[in-house]
Amino acid sequence: MRFRLLVTTTIMVTLLLSGCSGELKFGPGMQDFDRELPNDFRLFKASAHEMMIVPKEGTFEENNTIPSKVIKLGWNKNYIIAVQHPLKENPEKNNGVEIPDKKVENYWIIKPSKEIVGPLSKKEFTRYKDKFELGDLELKKISEYD
Repeated sequence: MRFRLLVTTTIMVTLLLSGCSGELKFGPGMQDFDRELPNDFRLFKASAHEMMIVPKEGTFEENNTIPSKVIKLGWNKNYIIAVQHPLKENPEKNNGVEIPDKKVENYWIIKPSKEIVGPLSKKEFTRYKDKFELGDLELKKISEYD
């Protein structure tokens, strides 16, 4: 009985402390979070580079998700706007780990109908922002939300 308790406690402590550090893939890390957004979406951060906007419920599919890495975000009660660096293979390592492509900035808008518009260039984003009268919406760095 004591041995089982010791083993269980050791496993739980290991899982809690490992998070996203190192190569262990157990449980959420201390910097991971899940933030509710309007229109049944959420900002989901699973690691340093896995930050995406996904539906609160259901499956994550290409047509209902803003993929990683979301770097800036803004919203009001109806719209969500975001800036994203797409992920690419790390050219320095051949281990399947993806890193943000900081040379590419994609802009996105989630409409009240839950339709996702994007990826957009900055020029296209500005046109849509004007069309939807979103001038008051400000994009903030993700670090301001965690």
